[in-house]
Formats: sequence, C-alpha cells, structure tokens
Amino acid sequence: MAHRALLILLTITLACSVPSQSAAVVREYVVGVPGIAWPGVESRELSSYKLMGGPTQDAQGVTSVTAPFQLSVVEQEQLPGATVTHLHESELVYGLTGTTTLAASNGAPPLSIASGTGAMNSPFQGAHAHRNETAAVARWYGIRLVGTSSLAPTSPPTSRVIYLSPPLTPGAIASGHTADLRLVTMTGSAQTPRLRATFLMVALVVAGTVDAVRDGARTRLASGEAVLAQGTEVVQFAAGSQGARMLTVFVAAPGKPIMTESR
Repeated sequence: MAHRALLILLTITLACSVPSQSAAVVREYVVGVPGIAWPGVESRELSSYKLMGGPTQDAQGVTSVTAPFQLSVVEQEQLPGATVTHLHESELVYGLTGTTTLAASNGAPPLSIASGTGAMNSPFQGAHAHRNETAAVARWYGIRLVGTSSLAPTSPPTSRVIYLSPPLTPGAIASGHTADLRLVTMTGSAQTPRLRATFLMVALVVAGTVDAVRDGARTRLASGEAVLAQGTEVVQFAAGSQGARMLTVFVAAPGKPIMTESR
C-alpha cells in the first residue's frame, strides 16, 4: 500500500513523472532517511541542513547566491596541536583521517569530526576554530555551495580544492532548500539502481573505483574524483571488484525528495 510505504519513508509513486530517459519512477527518497539499502549497497545519511537565505558570498551572510553558483570540495589538513580560527560559508564536513574538533565562539558545544564521520558546520553565529588535539594529522573534506564571483578562501593553509563544479544555473537556491550528505558503501561489483537527483547531486569517490553510467556511457571515477548530475539526468553507479565508498551530496527544493529511483 502506498500509505504504508510513506510511513517507512519510501514513497511508491502512482502518478509517475518521466525523466528525459523515459525511466519510470518507482521510489522517492527524502531527507532524514538514516539508511537506504540495495543489494550490496548501503547509503547512510551523515548530516543535512536547510539553507537559510541561500549560500552566501561573505562570512556575515549578507549576500545570497542565486545563480550561477558552484559546489566546491576542499581537502584540508591540520598538523597535531594546530589551531586555526576563521569564517566561511556553511559547509558539510567529512573526516578522512585523525580528528579535528570544531569550537564556535558563540558557546555552542564542541564538535569532533573523526575519520568516516560527517557533520554540518554553520559558522555564521560566530567565528569557529578547528583544533587538532591529537598526535596524528587530521584531514577532512569541506563541501560548500559558493557564488561563482567570490569563492571563499580556503584555510587552514594546507588546503587544496579537489573538486569544483562548473557554474550551475538550475534555478535559484533559496531559503528552505536542503543540503544532504550521505556515505555510500558498495561491495565488490555491486551497483545502485538508476537514480535521479530532483535538483542537484554530486557523487565523490573516497575509496576504490566507481563507474558512473549515463545513457550507456561509462565514466570511471577514482578516489578524489566526482561526477555531477542535475534535474532529469539518470545515473547508475557500479563499484569496482574491490568495492568502493562515495560521498553523495544532494540539494533539494522545499517539499521535494532528494532523489528518485527509476527502472
């Protein structure tokens, strides 16, 4: 029954919409589903947040970005004992190695980001510090939506942009849009169903290799490489023989699912 499916957060769509590839939608997935499973594949939600007024071009959040904008992924490294304090756009954070602790100047509880964990970092309530209080180097990804006219400076100094999307204009990013970060774990040679982001999706490989398949064309992605899909694009992911892990970042409009599954 469709009503029962809603209660378990998977909507069986009776009046199907038809993407450009004429694939029939069979399920919709919304923000807040902690785990989604397909054979050999698990998609686990790490963090999500609502954009308040859209991504911003400065630390005080004065200017809203409509279009064009870009999605950036910055790999950051912090030496043992180091501390850096800064302001920047809201971001989703994913820990790669070690542990960095975020401390906000507004008195919010400290937040530790360890390897394999994710969180939402919204620093506009005040400056925040990254502290590495361990004896190991800490590395993490910071994932931000930024305006094309003013990309935020990256800090700490040991930073590098590993992915920057082309300028995107799929419509204005407005207050109420949601950014959702998920970790996808795939066993050897497993593949996802055909998936479509309702607004925007970026899939970033963090371990192993993944083939992104669109209209029969395969793009091989190694660790640190990403693919972007918008609107009606249907994508299927297939892991290499040793398995793989991906970070998927979705942006969804108010009241819309983050993605649909198609036949």
